[in-house]
Formats: sequence, structure tokens, C-alpha cells
Amino acid sequence: MNLRIKKLRKTLDLTQQEFSSRIGTTANVLTNYETGRRNPSSSVINNICKTFNVNETWLRTGEGDMFAETPETALDALTKEFNLTELERRIISKYLHLSESDRMVIQKWMQSIFEYTNTATESEPPKPQTVEEVEAEYIKTISRLAREKERTASNSTDAGTVEKIS
Repeated sequence: MNLRIKKLRKTLDLTQQEFSSRIGTTANVLTNYETGRRNPSSSVINNICKTFNVNETWLRTGEGDMFAETPETALDALTKEFNLTELERRIISKYLHLSESDRMVIQKWMQSIFEYTNTATESEPPKPQTVEEVEAEYIKTISRLAREKERTASNSTDAGTVEKIS
């Protein structure tokens, strides 16, 4: 593993100081890892993998690619596996790049659609929703959540923690 750590560092074009500071250790400790005098703990290995997007199997055994699959290549694989259209691929990509709070808005909106669909009976078919109706419901939900976020921000006593609402 020592040679793979050194190879990774050189591939990333980082000095021992730069590499070690990014994983929260010292250059001396990194030197010991690279020379094989010390073996990194599992938590150090996990930290290296997370910090530099390294394939853990490669780091531990030398098998596979040096770097873990990126979200874009994972999305490419999903596109191929499920025969996604370009629009579907873009929707998924945009969703994955949203903040956690924005994803929650979308999830709540989707959940409300599913709940509406599940509560409809055969004797009473679900009311068809136009694009305009769906868009209006979405805007209403976003506005409500923005107001809640704004109230939370204005109630904050620490000006440094107030988020800008865009």
C-alpha cells in the first residue's frame, strides 16, 4: 500500500506537506506510510479515499482503477442501463446537484403527487393535472418553504449563521 499512497500523491501533484495536511496528518507520518514503516489505519484509508475520490479497493490491493467512479460516470452508466433520454438524464443530474434543502422540496412535492394518486379510487378517477396546476403547486410549496427559511434566518441571533435566501 505504501507505493500506492506515494503514487496517488504524485498523480495528484501534491507535496508530502500538502497531501498530509489535506488528510489531517503530518508530513512525517506520511513519509512513514510511503516508506512502509507504518501502515495507515482504516480511518486514515477512508479519509484518503473520501478526500481524493480514491477507489478503496485499489488503495488496499492495487486492483481496479485508482479513482472511484465519479457521479458523471455513474450517471452515464444509469443512462445506458435504463435507456434514459437526454431530458431524463439532465433532470437527474440537476436534482443530484441541488442542495439538501432544495431536494427536500422536490421530495415533498413528489410525495404529495404519489399520495394523491394512491388515495384516488376506481369510482373516482384522479383529477388530471395540467402542467400549469403542477407548476402552481410547486411554486406554492417553494414559496412556503422560503418563508419558513426566512423566518428561521430572521430569528437567528448570530448574524454569521444567517443564510442568504435566493
